Amino acid sequence: MKTLSLIIAVFFTVSSVSAQNNNGNGRRHYNNQSIVTVNVNSNTRNEIRIDGQDYGRGTNNVISITDLQPGQHTLQVIERRGIKGVLNGRGNTNATTTFNVREGYDMQITVNANGRTRIRETRSRNYRR
Repeated sequence: MKTLSLIIAVFFTVSSVSAQNNNGNGRRHYNNQSIVTVNVNSNTRNEIRIDGQDYGRGTNNVISITDLQPGQHTLQVIERRGIKGVLNGRGNTNATTTFNVREGYDMQITVNANGRTRIRETRSRNYRR
């Protein structure tokens, strides 16, 4: 009886783990989350927004974002002028660009001080089909 219970428990454990690693199309699911890295090269305080959501502030920001779904997104870099803490300074949009996130690809976006953006996309090392 103990042997039968053990076999049943192992079967359900293996079935559960197998179901978690299958993304519904018969392929095993690995860490296919795309990583978007934004690097803002500037001497002023900046606010980084993607699709209207604030992702960080400061000077020479480098942030990595892993929660973006595949599809089109909008990046805004807002330059903050004024005294920190006094109405958070006045904001001027330094750069705005749209980019597409693809499954299995990482993206590096660099924004220089005058607002020019450079987008580079590379195959993710963690992607498996």
